[in-house]
Amino acid sequence: MSRTVKEVLAAFVLMTRTLLSEMKDDLGRYALPTAIRNVRNGIRHCCPRAIADTIVARYPHCYMLNASYRDFPRLNFVEYRSLAPNGNVPLVRVNEPVLMALAPHRVDSLPSFREKGATLVRGDGLLPLPSGAAVIAAIQSCGWRILTVDDAQRVLNERSNIRPEGGYLGRRQWISNVEDIAGRMKVTKSLFAICEDVVATRQAVMVIYTPGLPKPFRLWQVSLKATMPALPPLA
Repeated sequence: MSRTVKEVLAAFVLMTRTLLSEMKDDLGRYALPTAIRNVRNGIRHCCPRAIADTIVARYPHCYMLNASYRDFPRLNFVEYRSLAPNGNVPLVRVNEPVLMALAPHRVDSLPSFREKGATLVRGDGLLPLPSGAAVIAAIQSCGWRILTVDDAQRVLNERSNIRPEGGYLGRRQWISNVEDIAGRMKVTKSLFAICEDVVATRQAVMVIYTPGLPKPFRLWQVSLKATMPALPPLA
């Protein structure tokens, strides 16, 4: 056996041992049942009622769209833009029973929901919205999250934070808080790619964190298009 072949085999053996060691370490720290639990909880919260409850709890206001409305909902566009400077007021598509289950006092106008296909709903959330680092930490602790345009934008904004107090000194450069947290979760590539797609399409998604699995499978993306349509484009 030539020296080159031996070196290649030795490198392959070393790589395999490293990979197995990494997987063993991950599975030792994060029980596989945790990943399964996160998937189940995430899928359970993909229904319109659960999505509406989540958004109402997180945002000070949002629009509910009538799922039974035959035409395109007619939003008060001036009001929509005035609710948030960035124009990222969430839209959630529900039917009337789900809307009323949110509590009647939250609903701005039931006739508007029926006749125009949309109504404003008052939520529990308070501005300012959480930081990008808080969003990633919430994904890790809860196991799933509805990643809105606001969430994704904050994560991306804080990724390139060059202030010394905003990150850590790596071997060659400053590492932002969001990169540090994502790196420790080993979801860096998938997380930032998902955030970029959410911002570009203005379409919220659900992400599910599955610790213990190999890196490419540690963050899953679930479409919410049927319940959370893409936000209108910014002028």
